[in-house]
Amino acid sequence: MTDLIHAKKREQSKVISSRREQLVRCIPGIWNYKKVLNIGANDKMFAFCSDFKQHGCIVDVIEIYPEYCQGLRKHFDWLNQIVCGSVVDIDKLVEKGELEKKYELVIWSHGPGTLHDKQLIFDTLDELYLMTEKVLVIMNAYGKRRYVERNREKLETDYITKNDFMDIVLYEDDFKKRDFLVDVLGEKDGDQSNLLAWKYSNVA
Repeated sequence: MTDLIHAKKREQSKVISSRREQLVRCIPGIWNYKKVLNIGANDKMFAFCSDFKQHGCIVDVIEIYPEYCQGLRKHFDWLNQIVCGSVVDIDKLVEKGELEKKYELVIWSHGPGTLHDKQLIFDTLDELYLMTEKVLVIMNAYGKRRYVERNREKLETDYITKNDFMDIVLYEDDFKKRDFLVDVLGEKDGDQSNLLAWKYSNVA
């Protein structure tokens, strides 16, 4: 089991590195945006956390699972704020004062496809865009992807149960027709593929 965990961690590190390169190539100066809302994270999987910290970003995180929120509070004390809640309730969290009304960078990495409803995904993205001062960034599987269910009670061994394919399949046109810019890594419907979509704010 230990060897499997280490192998998965090495694989995941390579995946994150390639996505970081894609992100910097497509959105030059992304780390210059200091006020950040990151959607979805845990202390074992927090994409780009080292970049945020290195560049002095002020990062708020919204995460739905209490277990993950506890891990973030324990291991990432440099984070500005950790809010335990659902991104689909983002407007309510703002109204309650748990999150700021505006962020320079809003980033949601590999979470949209878990919502199981395409209209809900893009309604939520509309809400996030209203909160965005500079750029809204989305990462998701490029097409079909098997759903990965993590063991939230044993986070040190949270790899990997693969079930059916995710209900929601997202391709370039889903974002392009909503005025997002798009770039892809890997093969369509591939296991480690990545669809990057971003949309700059029209606020001067």
